Amino acid sequence: MNDLNEKRVLITGGAGFLGSNLAIKIQQKFPSCRLVVFDSFRTGHFKNLLSYRGELIVGDTIVDRARLDSRKFDCIFHLIGEANEAKQLLQVNAFKDMLDFAVQNGADLVYASSSQVYGDSPSAGNGSEKPCTVEGFAKLMMDNLALEYLKEESINIAGLRFFEIYGEREVYKGKASSLILRMALTILSGAKPKLYRWGEHRQDFIYIDDAVNALLKSVSRRGIYDIGTGQAREHNEVFGALTSVLDANVKVEFTDPPERLFQGVADTARAWNEFDFQAEYDLEEGIKKYVPSIMEIYEKELR
Repeated sequence: MNDLNEKRVLITGGAGFLGSNLAIKIQQKFPSCRLVVFDSFRTGHFKNLLSYRGELIVGDTIVDRARLDSRKFDCIFHLIGEANEAKQLLQVNAFKDMLDFAVQNGADLVYASSSQVYGDSPSAGNGSEKPCTVEGFAKLMMDNLALEYLKEESINIAGLRFFEIYGEREVYKGKASSLILRMALTILSGAKPKLYRWGEHRQDFIYIDDAVNALLKSVSRRGIYDIGTGQAREHNEVFGALTSVLDANVKVEFTDPPERLFQGVADTARAWNEFDFQAEYDLEEGIKKYVPSIMEIYEKELR
């Protein structure tokens, strides 16, 4: 893992789920890092940063990026997420601006892509891209831009195609939060969780600590990488793990699945070969660690 002490580091989207966890981790692991969080707070939340002690710039990467022009950074983590489809497309332009900014700084750039680039493709990995959503399309356009810059520029650019991330600080994502959080909150409320018939839909779930570890390990790397556990788990297994840890006796309700479902698993070979990334938490371990936080959130804010 790269040492970020004394480095000048920028996190865009640093008040969001992934960005805030990264900011807190860097603050803990690299106390001498000169860290700046940049966020518009459209989808990020101030409560995610209550323990953050670094510099904060409030702004939009599209209209306010000039606020950064006088700054110099060694490393940039570009983790902007948007719920609005039009803004998701505009982020392609913002990403190009950030690529140019990284080139001007000679900075390493790590950015969040998504498994949504694979759409309903039967498998993951380069060449399997088939996005079915605006976000998946926008992320694929960003990946294509990154690959072009890697051909022309000497800076290091790593795009991480994250699969289903779950964990602390995701509650403020609302409907965009993970299946695991939504199902846990439904169980705690006493209602029946809804699963696609017959709970056999499979996803690659990755715990937030592993996702943050991947970000830190990928600094100074060049390329596009799948980030997950490399194992697809059924929604039935998620339900079983949650009811076990929560000691809950509830039934499920089955619903018709959408026409298109991606059930692929991360192809983690490249991340393992190039920066020794391997998820430390399997589904059961991640849920066991996460549940106390979910219960606290439910009791304090949602009950």
